[in-house]
Amino acid sequence: MFIRARIYELIGITARNYGSRKRSSGNTYRMEKAREMLQKTFRLIDDNYQWEITLHQAARTSNISVSHFCRLFKKATGMTFKEYLTFYRVNRAEELLATPRSITEIANDCGFESMSSFIRAFKHYRNATPSLYRSKV
Repeated sequence: MFIRARIYELIGITARNYGSRKRSSGNTYRMEKAREMLQKTFRLIDDNYQWEITLHQAARTSNISVSHFCRLFKKATGMTFKEYLTFYRVNRAEELLATPRSITEIANDCGFESMSSFIRAFKHYRNATPSLYRSKV
């Protein structure tokens, strides 16, 4: 479990640090500052990804307004908050698909409200359904 937790932590760090595709040397300092301001939100996601996390909760965790949070989060990760949360959940689900647990159970444990939303998100980020991905693994 300890190793699995560290793997999840690395996935989160990788997505945060290398999620943005548009980088320039002039903006590097501002992006680092934005990530620093959002550390509590990232910790919230790491600890509670399996539950519903609203945009308002995330912004409140970082002690900033929702509109400023949205701009800052997009600048820091290259994704909206909802996109990042879904991406994070899909990465967690990908790890769990290597276990014998049912796909429905994995979807519920990763915070997806329905199988259709899980399959849609998984196909979007992995170009395969969870069952097809599992058969390849």
